[in-house]
Amino acid sequence: MTTFENERQPSSDPFEELAPIYDAVFPAVVPKYAEAHDVLLSMLPFGSGDSVHILELGCGTGELTRKLVEHFSAARISALDVSPSMLREAVRKLRPFEERVDLLQRDLTDPAWHEGFEDVDAVVAAYTLDYLPLDVHERLVSQVFDLLVPGGRFVSCEFIEPEDPRVGDVFRNLEYQLISRQVAQKRVSEENIKILVGLAESGPKHHVVRISSLLEWLRKAGFDRVDTPWRFFNFVIASGRKP
Repeated sequence: MTTFENERQPSSDPFEELAPIYDAVFPAVVPKYAEAHDVLLSMLPFGSGDSVHILELGCGTGELTRKLVEHFSAARISALDVSPSMLREAVRKLRPFEERVDLLQRDLTDPAWHEGFEDVDAVVAAYTLDYLPLDVHERLVSQVFDLLVPGGRFVSCEFIEPEDPRVGDVFRNLEYQLISRQVAQKRVSEENIKILVGLAESGPKHHVVRISSLLEWLRKAGFDRVDTPWRFFNFVIASGRKP
């Protein structure tokens, strides 16, 4: 298991406080968190024993990485994240799979983030790409296309900007109710919620895209079979295949 390969270290790590509590907090307060992971996995057209190379963008603490390496028992996973704190948590979680997982520190805003990768069978991302400025996000879609083998898949789960503002209003209300219920039932502490809120207010900015623009970027990059197999209000899973 390789870690911290990239010597261009960030000047600070906004996820330092969140990383140790992420696995306890984020799945509990993000609606349909586990379901989105399940749908993303189902969109990868591989058998459980196929020897494939999967590249994950923004792996965080390695929760989706763990599901990938368990589900595809012969796959090799390269998982990237910019946060040293998140990667340290991922190292601990993925130690049993170290022969098949590489954890690498990469900044997706760096145009050279993809150096060293080629002939990738699938690229996946969950709750990551909405942190990228829109022009960087669009560029990354084209870079992903170039990395994939013919028939390779790109599947991303991300926050989007609804076409109808009412959709966003309903989602935020559902999210507030879920968080309040989890705190009331003592499944999540108020202190941990404060850390999460603090990151949302002062951490990396979200740059959410409309679905229509996201699908246009995929088609413009060259993907076919572009679709959104799953959506829940402000979340969407988008997928495309390299012909």
